[in-house]
Amino acid sequence: MTKLIVTLATVFIVLIQVHAAESQSVQSGDFSSITRKELEVLFADIAVKNPVALKRLLDDPESKGKQLDNLRQLLAFASQAQKDGLADEPTNRQELINIRAETIAVNYDNELNKNKAPKPQLGYITDRQVREYWGDASKKEARDAAFKRFIDSKLGLLKKADIY
Repeated sequence: MTKLIVTLATVFIVLIQVHAAESQSVQSGDFSSITRKELEVLFADIAVKNPVALKRLLDDPESKGKQLDNLRQLLAFASQAQKDGLADEPTNRQELINIRAETIAVNYDNELNKNKAPKPQLGYITDRQVREYWGDASKKEARDAAFKRFIDSKLGLLKKADIY
């Protein structure tokens, strides 16, 4: 259970930091409040991804209250995790970078392909695009180093979870 909470807090730190880059209301490390605008952004995202869930949430004040309480608890965990330096540990810091990159890639993929037939996540990426990306010799060294950091962080997480 503790590992789940730590993971959720870590993910939430990334989401807040990504959002902080777009919003003046959230300062780095300040999880003490969430603005109306930030809630609207979250609800807008739910409206697009799961309109039925949003309707249920808005129609049921008790459910809405529970979700807001859960968000407050998650903010508290994220705040404590940051105070404890969790985001500064090398494996966690790299994993936050990985999560941010994945979040950007998935959202970009969704936006690019929103009017196309459904496919699995990132399913529209072609073999040619992959070859072009990995074949660009001018970026090979930096790309290989980034990939090694990615793999090392994943192995570090597996070791922490006593799986590897």
